[in-house]
Amino acid sequence: MLQPEVLVRPQVYQSRHGLVCFFAAHLPAAAAGQVRFRDEGQGWVLMPPEA
Repeated sequence: MLQPEVLVRPQVYQSRHGLVCFFAAHLPAAAAGQVRFRDEGQGWVLMPPEA
């Protein structure tokens, strides 16, 4: 579970399919192997901070 202090640029908006939540998190690259979506997530991508 992510701690609130690592989340950046959270966005919440209503779409025709329901409520959509988007956020980014600043994490070490080693955390990539720990990503688990369960039944909520659609996708993720690693990006350098400058992107």
